[in-house]
Amino acid sequence: MKALLIPLAFVLVLAIAAATAVVVGAAPTALLAGIVGVLCVLAMFGGTLRQDVRFAAVFGPAMVLVVAGPRLLLPIWAPGAIAAVVVTVFLAGLLPLLGRRYGPVTLAVGLGAVFGYAYPFLGRASALQITAAPVVGVVIALIIRLCAGAADPDAPLRTVLADLYIDKASVGAAFRMTAANAPRKWLSDVLVAGIRYRAAEAAIRLQPALQTANQGESTRKGIDFMVARAGAVSELVRRRSPGRGSLHATPIRPDSWSAFMSNELDAATVAATARSTSPQGVLPSLQHSRSSRGTGSRLNWRSPQLRHAVRSALAMLAVLLVAAAVPGDPLVVTLLAVTLGISQPLWRDTVSKTRQRLIGVLAGVVLLAVIVWLLPSGWLFGIGIASLIIGLIFISSRPVVYYAASVLLGIGTKSSRPGFDPVEMLIEYPVLILVAATIGVTFGLIAVPWLRPDSTAMQFWKAADATRTFMLAATRWPPAPAARPSTLPTDYTRAVTLTNALEQSAPGDANAQRAADGLSGLVAISSLTVIGARDEQLTRSLADAVEELTDVETLVADSTRTSHERDFKSEAVFTCLALVHDAARAYLNQRPGRETHPIR
Repeated sequence: MKALLIPLAFVLVLAIAAATAVVVGAAPTALLAGIVGVLCVLAMFGGTLRQDVRFAAVFGPAMVLVVAGPRLLLPIWAPGAIAAVVVTVFLAGLLPLLGRRYGPVTLAVGLGAVFGYAYPFLGRASALQITAAPVVGVVIALIIRLCAGAADPDAPLRTVLADLYIDKASVGAAFRMTAANAPRKWLSDVLVAGIRYRAAEAAIRLQPALQTANQGESTRKGIDFMVARAGAVSELVRRRSPGRGSLHATPIRPDSWSAFMSNELDAATVAATARSTSPQGVLPSLQHSRSSRGTGSRLNWRSPQLRHAVRSALAMLAVLLVAAAVPGDPLVVTLLAVTLGISQPLWRDTVSKTRQRLIGVLAGVVLLAVIVWLLPSGWLFGIGIASLIIGLIFISSRPVVYYAASVLLGIGTKSSRPGFDPVEMLIEYPVLILVAATIGVTFGLIAVPWLRPDSTAMQFWKAADATRTFMLAATRWPPAPAARPSTLPTDYTRAVTLTNALEQSAPGDANAQRAADGLSGLVAISSLTVIGARDEQLTRSLADAVEELTDVETLVADSTRTSHERDFKSEAVFTCLALVHDAARAYLNQRPGRETHPIR
């Protein structure tokens, strides 16, 4: 049912925005208003209501400029309009550097520029009508976002915090969303308790006692009991209104880690039951650093995202020059959109997208040819709208079906235009798709010589080094009055930056993603000492973990090391290394052609 509701919601947004455009006197650009509305909805749902409204205050005006600017410039200065689209695509390609939520924003901005530049209007449109289309789309999307979140503004934040307790959300994701929202005290307390609970849970699972049946049976029972309790805490946090939580005593004799887990679940239960509404900002001393210096430090000559943005811009320039040879062709917008969609950060993903697109287009053309042969052309518009719904249902699970449906949508919705010839369209459409695929694959192969990336192992080493540096700074927080100014904000930014760079360096590499999540967890745990959860045990654990993380870096750098058992001298080290354990083990022990000692 959910798979059907989402595409129906998109169609409803498109219809509302298009109808509103007609009402305000922008009928020729009504469909563009509907498309912009859908793109804005896609971009505006990424966090809590407060977070998304703040984002919309910047995104909305920018989207109006991106959509209307090139089209208004086109009749006055065509080269300038082309340059505007190319620059927009380049800048959109850099948006993921701002954070994970900007992936859909990149798509929305890029497609907004393409549709604004080339979408064929239903008749002559004035400059005011062209400008009104994106304004209507943005306003409708914002109203929908406000209506969707007004009843429960904090639902996304509570959801990610609840998922933290049942291992459905990473520590890094929960920490980032909480830090971005300056939440009330109870949400901050739930975050802190959740991070400590997850660390202890991972730690107890790694203990050597688990390898001995006689010693490990009680520990396993303790874990199972704590996991069940964590599920109850998760549901308590997820609820919109406060519920009644209960504090439990472990029914078996707990070891130190079980007691630690139980204490953290009790703390979360108390916080989620009382729900203190006093404000409490998370990482107040670091927040300004993330926004002001984080993006700049990630925008360097070795950034994979920068290379992708350069290639996408060059591919868009090439296809715009091709499109200039056929001015006024209603399928030009398809040519531009397909080229943008095919261009991916990794060349293998570009090839995969191209193959799926070509298969889908071939199937769609054959199906449409049969429809044209059997049915009158008046049916094509309705078939195109129906195919939109079907395509959106399968956009993720069956991309080929979506691409086939796009053929019916792209040609069917143009059937009402004067002089429409379905046979001509059936011939031209696959030719344009082939041109777009050729351009996308060709520019996907281009390696920008001065933007050669570090290897994934080197990215991991740099991220681990930055994490270790931040952990050292966190153990010395707050600085002594006579000490030099703390480097904590800069160290935090660098750790987050290089962890994100590791994640971007190999989007298809599961080990790289797990390593990034693990290091992000270490940064989050280290931040506990800054947000009021400092204690001696945690400080000692951080100090010991710094040495252990140095050993992890050495393993990455030393490819000739022979395998032997790792000896942990302090059980406290598990607290901070647990979250990175699986990622490091995957990197160091499962890479073919090399042997290293395993992290047990």
